[in-house]
This record gives sequence, C-alpha cells and structure tokens, in this order.
Amino acid sequence: MFALYVLGIAAAIFTAFLLKRTALKGEATPFVMELPRYHIPTIGGVLRTTWDRLSVFILRVGKVIIIAAVVINFVGAIGIGRDGVKSAPIGESMLADVGRALTPIFHPMGITQDNWPATVGLLSGVVVKEIVVGTLNSVYDRMGQDNTPPAYDFGRDLKAALRTVPVNAKAFFGGVLDPLGFADIKTAETDRAAAAAKTGASSQTLHAMARLFTVPAAVAYLIFVLLYIPCVNTMAAIQRETGSRAWTVFAVLWGVGLGYGLAVGYYQLATFSAHPAQSLVWVGIVLLALAGAVWWLRRYGAQLDGAALPVTGASASCHAG
Repeated sequence: MFALYVLGIAAAIFTAFLLKRTALKGEATPFVMELPRYHIPTIGGVLRTTWDRLSVFILRVGKVIIIAAVVINFVGAIGIGRDGVKSAPIGESMLADVGRALTPIFHPMGITQDNWPATVGLLSGVVVKEIVVGTLNSVYDRMGQDNTPPAYDFGRDLKAALRTVPVNAKAFFGGVLDPLGFADIKTAETDRAAAAAKTGASSQTLHAMARLFTVPAAVAYLIFVLLYIPCVNTMAAIQRETGSRAWTVFAVLWGVGLGYGLAVGYYQLATFSAHPAQSLVWVGIVLLALAGAVWWLRRYGAQLDGAALPVTGASASCHAG
C-alpha cells in the first residue's frame, strides 16, 4: 500500500519537527561536506557495488532469519503440561501460550485473541523486520494441521523448488517495472490462489489471515509493523552514534508508542460506528499519551538547555549493506 510509504515519511517529518521544537532546541549549525567530482558510473562498477552490498545484507540478515526460524519452529512444536515438556500441535505449544498471553495488548488495534500468530510475528520482528512475514506464513500455515510432519522426499522437494524458478524470475523482473507493488494488490483482490503464488505465502496462510483479520485490523497491524521498535541493528547503530543509552531507549519507546497510537487510532476511527463509546475512550487515551510525550520532551529539552545531539560514528540500519 502506497499510503504506508507516505505515512512513514510523514512520521519521520513529524518526529524531527517535534524534537526540534522540544528536546533539540537551538540554532541550526551549518553542515558542510566536500563533494567529489561527479563521474558517469560504469556498469561494472554499479554491479560490483550492488553485489558487495547485497551479499553483506544477505549474509547478515540470512543468519538471523535462519536462527529465528529454528527457534520459532522449535518453540512451536513443544508444549508444557502435567507430563512436563512434550511434543504438541502448534495451537497447544509454548509459542501459542506466549502469543495468547501478549495478544490482549493489541486488542485495541483489532487483533483478536484467536489471532495470536499476529503477536508472534511482532515478537520476531524485534530481531529483524524482514522475518515478520516469514513468521506469519510459518505459523498460519501450521494452524489446523496435525503435528506429524510429512515424509521427506529430497527429489520431490528439489523438483518443486526448481519449478518455482521461472515464476520467481518473472516476478523479480516484473518488480523492476512495478516497484511499489500495485499489481500485487490488484491480484490479491481478484485471485487468492494467484496471490499465494505471487507472494510465496501458502493458500492456508491467506485463508487463515482472511478469517482472522478484518480490513481495519489488517491496516492497523501494518501501521504498527511499519513504525514499531527498530531492529537490533538499528538500535545498536543509534547507541554507537549518539553514545547515549537514553537516546536509544527514547528511539525504541517513541517508535513503539507512535506506532501503537496511530494503529489504535486508525482502527478505532475505522470501526467507530460499531462501538462509538469505546472508540472515543481509546482516541482520548492516544491524544493524552501524545500530549504527555510532548510535555516530557519539552521538560527534557529544557534540561538539555539547547545542547546538540552528539554523533560519534557511522550509520547503519536493518536495510543497509
């Protein structure tokens, strides 16, 4: 959804404006940087640079994704009962218990108690945002299935993987002409099977998500995923650049608070006609929380007395190579 891109940019501008008016008051200092002479890039240079950055990204994120997938599948396959730890269906696993325990926090944004896999996806995204989708696909796909894995057939699985190469290659080159994914949105609205093939999600996953998510709840969930806690690489970069744990904690709390507030506000307004009193209460809570955050920032800014935010290192992020 293109609106999510716009929302992310708007949230960044709002945060910068708010900090400038509160915690980071003072005159702006000029930023001078010497630029090298411009040269027309060569194809070889572009490809080498792209490969260097892509390979670093794949290796760094890939290791995290593999470890997270192993942990999630392990915790999703065992349960704790009177007989101790034993194998259990995912609906009775430790993963489900954790998800159900935390899901009430997200009720105001439309996440129902039965939709605990959505909460599990948020927990995995704390490590790396890229694994949220993979976690959702894995957990939703296993819901409703028994705990007996199918017999492994290397030849069958290899042939199935090779059959996906032409489809994925077509999707890759099609993405060059449609970088914002408008075609995927249209496909998802008209043909769920085609959407499953296009996105790599199973039909079981799409069916479960369509059953457990309403449209307002799905949009609110996407808003929260967009803005909530940065991945661990970003948090480490903030700590390294600012040299301050306080700014790192603030970045985490602000991201979670802003994402939660916007998600709750959107869902409550979108479903206002169904429960007007409840929606008014939650919107009021969100506005009061925002006012409290502004007050705290003003007080913190007064304590800083216009001091500049220290910067000590190079930047990094979840999506940088």
